[in-house]
Amino acid sequence: MYLKKLIAFFLLVSNVIFGQQTYQFSQYYFNKFLYNPGFAGFEDYVDIKSGFRNQWNGVNSTNKTFYLSANSAIGKKDYTSDGPTPNISNQKYYSFPKTRIRKNDVKPEAHQGIGLQLVSDEWGPVNTTSISFSYAYHIPLGGEHKMSAGFTIGNYSRTIDLSPGKFDVTDAGDELLNSDGKLSVSHNLINLGVTYYNRSRFIGISAIQPIIQTFIFTNNSEDTLTTRNSLGQMPSVIVLQGGLTHELTENIKIYPSFLVKYIDKKQWIAEATFRAMYKESIWGGISYRYKESAGIHLGFKLSPSLLANYSYDFQGTWGPFTRSLSSNEITL
Repeated sequence: MYLKKLIAFFLLVSNVIFGQQTYQFSQYYFNKFLYNPGFAGFEDYVDIKSGFRNQWNGVNSTNKTFYLSANSAIGKKDYTSDGPTPNISNQKYYSFPKTRIRKNDVKPEAHQGIGLQLVSDEWGPVNTTSISFSYAYHIPLGGEHKMSAGFTIGNYSRTIDLSPGKFDVTDAGDELLNSDGKLSVSHNLINLGVTYYNRSRFIGISAIQPIIQTFIFTNNSEDTLTTRNSLGQMPSVIVLQGGLTHELTENIKIYPSFLVKYIDKKQWIAEATFRAMYKESIWGGISYRYKESAGIHLGFKLSPSLLANYSYDFQGTWGPFTRSLSSNEITL
């Protein structure tokens, strides 16, 4: 009885949660590494970011996503960052100083990048947590142009909380549930990515979970191993992201960017953002996610090593719901 109710529930909301299999952040431009391991070691400094998104306010359910990520270059001897660069140490030695443009016959050495990510995504009774390690290798193409390739390996864990008060479809004595009324399962995580970048533009493409795996719950009985499927598969996602920097005046820079996801089962999600920055200390912008939402973005440089970004998305009747919804997102 419980399994039938559970299956019916997820069939009912599958069109909504399918895109949520891969976490969604409106401030994708603020953390390129989040979707593409090729960006590990992209910056000139140890890059630590934390983000929180409270999604679909107005739905009687918990829809929250949190991440903590860190990545750093190894053996990087040239500058490639642009914008409000946090706290580049004066003790760090650069063979190639930060000039306006390096000549194409100048080739700094290749460097490496490493990174870590922790992501937690909660949708109603379902919580998915991933922890992963990333590695990237960056190859100079001449001047300020570089390419990189990287990979991520890690683990997804998924828990469905069917305890009373959360999502009460349980049958007494169901052998799949633990003592807290939860089902838990995990499988491997793998992402691949390549990038091209210089100080004024970047583009990257990545494959998230190219090897599709199924979330399967198992239970040991006295004599046999019982195996049952749950919630289908973790879909493969192709992510294309890019952006550029343009100096409009001495004090104003503009940052157009985009992100496109192609999700297994032929589902597309496309969004674009336009931001303007004043004196590399305060910025604002607008965004649009195709047929889903529009948003506003604000950011501040709080200190030489701390930046804060806030965005507010509002979703109208063109989305999967017929009433207005909103989402809030903060990144540090």
